[in-house]
Amino acid sequence: MTNALNERDQLRNAVTRQPGDFIAWVMLADAELGIGDARAGETAASRALQLRPQHPEALARLGRARWMQGRHDEAAALLQLACQCAPQHPGMALWLGHVLEDANQPEAAADAYRRAHALAPDEAYMAAQRLNWQRRLCDWRDIDALSQQVRRAVVQGNPAVEPFAFLSEDATTAEQLACARQRAGVLAQAIPRLPATQMRAHGALRVGFLSNGFGAHPTGLLTVALLEQLHAQPQLQVHLFALNRDDGSSIRQRLQAAAGQLHDVSGQPHAAIAQRIRNAGIDLLFDLRGWGGGGTPEVLAMRPAPLQLNWLAYPGTSGAPWIDYVVADGFVLPSALES
Repeated sequence: MTNALNERDQLRNAVTRQPGDFIAWVMLADAELGIGDARAGETAASRALQLRPQHPEALARLGRARWMQGRHDEAAALLQLACQCAPQHPGMALWLGHVLEDANQPEAAADAYRRAHALAPDEAYMAAQRLNWQRRLCDWRDIDALSQQVRRAVVQGNPAVEPFAFLSEDATTAEQLACARQRAGVLAQAIPRLPATQMRAHGALRVGFLSNGFGAHPTGLLTVALLEQLHAQPQLQVHLFALNRDDGSSIRQRLQAAAGQLHDVSGQPHAAIAQRIRNAGIDLLFDLRGWGGGGTPEVLAMRPAPLQLNWLAYPGTSGAPWIDYVVADGFVLPSALES
């Protein structure tokens, strides 16, 4: 993360010196989005588009920014236009697939992943996304070859395969663990941790929940009653850290009332979210996304809380050094699978 911030700062200096440098603005948009700063990424991409209207590289970055802001329909429109302008670009097709997933267009998302993999057939990440969505849609075209490609990548130590996509494979527990550890290892090496902190010895226990689903979303629906019960416990202080914007739903209102504090951290840089959690003095932090997509493992990797737990969305091993425990019952994680 330190290197990423240094690169971002260098690019900010570059566009200050040469404000007409289109490539520098595109690279700055990438850098801002890479550290989780959706607003700054949007600004840089918009400036690039002013310099070269309709340029696919700038359109794609603006689409990514809109996606990170939860503006999925706008993001899909921008990335579809980028793909039309650059039909041979696998990365744009891939990002379009991500956006269409969140826009509730599964068939279109699968088509985008299939196109991305066709353009970059040796890329394990593309193959894994395509394979995952074909399985979800019961599309068995080339399924065995795709599965072999993805499992081979994991065996070879390729960290590109996402653990959530790999869950649907008929893999061994050792393969699942290897996939998660490889993915986590890349982040652990790149992101510096905050200074160590301890759980409080006195006073109410401060419990934090981090998710992009605090609203009319399965996570909100599954947790709101629990959080309302926790709110009634005087020995607990509940803090929600919402990666998603307020959707105006009644569930969001109930969550707001149930929490001691609901922190809207949508679109904020990873480091700022981690510092917000640290400043709130959280003792136990529950990651409600894990590798389930839409979360921020970069934030957890900074260790903002002394004890961090995985619960709910990702019912498997995180393989991550920043997760201390997984919360599950014997049905979700049978004791026979313990190693």
